[in-house]
Amino acid sequence: MPIQKKLLIGLGNPGDRYNWTRHNIGFEIIDALAVLAGIELKKEKQFSALIGSGKITINYKKHQKVKVPLTLENQPETESLSGSPNKIIYQKKTISQDFSQEVEIILVKPQTFMNQSGTAVQAIKNFFKIASEDILVIHDDVALDTAKLRMAFNRGAGGQHGVEDIIQKLGGDKNFHRLKFGVGPDPGGDLRGDYVLKRFPPEQLDSVKLAVNQSLRLIQSWLLCEDPQQIEII
Repeated sequence: MPIQKKLLIGLGNPGDRYNWTRHNIGFEIIDALAVLAGIELKKEKQFSALIGSGKITINYKKHQKVKVPLTLENQPETESLSGSPNKIIYQKKTISQDFSQEVEIILVKPQTFMNQSGTAVQAIKNFFKIASEDILVIHDDVALDTAKLRMAFNRGAGGQHGVEDIIQKLGGDKNFHRLKFGVGPDPGGDLRGDYVLKRFPPEQLDSVKLAVNQSLRLIQSWLLCEDPQQIEII
């Protein structure tokens, strides 16, 4: 069964001075996806965004637990009290199969600054007629420790202003997916604004880049509509 076209939006602020700041981690993940899929992002004024589309080929192993009968030499030869042979004894075994799937994707980096992200999302969603459930928004989250990842669906913005604007511009529709990338701990109050606009400190860069790679695998699982615990991206 073919997979529906997916819209992936990374949130951030335009301009080189925001590269690798906490608030721009969504942009960094979209850039990594673009490289992985061989997609070029171009500025489209009608959408107020950098946008690119194409197909990503995902190679993966799918693991399934099945019941298999024990081999004859391992099965007991005793009979039950009724004289009939004992029932076949089964054991659980994990089997793996290799798969390859192409998925059509649209990658987006809104160029309206974080707090107006909904402008681009609304325009692109309507133009390409993408269902809300086929949208993944990737953004920073100060409520999660740095480099922690969490998927969410049909949830409130949790104080993330870019997500708030998307929900508002979509008429209150929250029926889309989100990948939250931890940038916490949250300094709170008036300190939060400056905190998210600063770059990750050098001592966190290794764990952040590792989490970006983990994000790519998590996103590919989402594109396949598969449980990431049941497959292995290769």
